[in-house]
Amino acid sequence: KFLGLNLLGSSEISIDARGNSDAEAEFINCTWAGHIGHSAVLVYSEADDLPDGDFDDIIALPPPSQPSMTLTFLDCTFSDNVVSYASVLNLGGTVDMQRGVFFGNFAE
Repeated sequence: KFLGLNLLGSSEISIDARGNSDAEAEFINCTWAGHIGHSAVLVYSEADDLPDGDFDDIIALPPPSQPSMTLTFLDCTFSDNVVSYASVLNLGGTVDMQRGVFFGNFAE
């Protein structure tokens, strides 16, 4: 559980959630702002032992062979992020967004 984090101005991905379906994380009253890169948050299971690190094209990753982890966002804000795909990029997991605020984001 993460409470009140301000994740500001990262390049690439600030939260790289690579767990399987048994894993979960909860973010409460957190802010993601000013990110540049693929996404501010990535949800993707690496059950097939893919290498860690930066990927030139995240969308080219193979579909996960099993469901990815669950992320819950409660009262979180995503603002002024300039990303390649989405502020929260979910590839095979579960994202529960409650009372989320999104503004000023741009996806190329």
